[in-house]
Amino acid sequence: MKYTIILEKEEEGGYSAQCLELPGAISQGETKEETLMNIEEAIEAVLEVLNQEIKWLGAAAEISTVGSRAPKKTACSFLRRNCQNTCEIGVRS
Repeated sequence: MKYTIILEKEEEGGYSAQCLELPGAISQGETKEETLMNIEEAIEAVLEVLNQEIKWLGAAAEISTVGSRAPKKTACSFLRRNCQNTCEIGVRS
């Protein structure tokens, strides 16, 4: 599954990353490559917690999926400061 990532160069150095589909998945790193590896780990951790919560809910909840007509890649300049990146990252499920 692919997730949309905002990758932003920080003023004090390094980079930060945030997953738009999973608000709890946030990370940082010294380089773009390190930041992307770190955000993959953050996404995997958030998904693991969500899976545990779903198991805990058991029969009390129903999980469904919905489609969207949104573009697969989104320019994020309107979201944070002067970010002009169009970002997408894949994480193995």
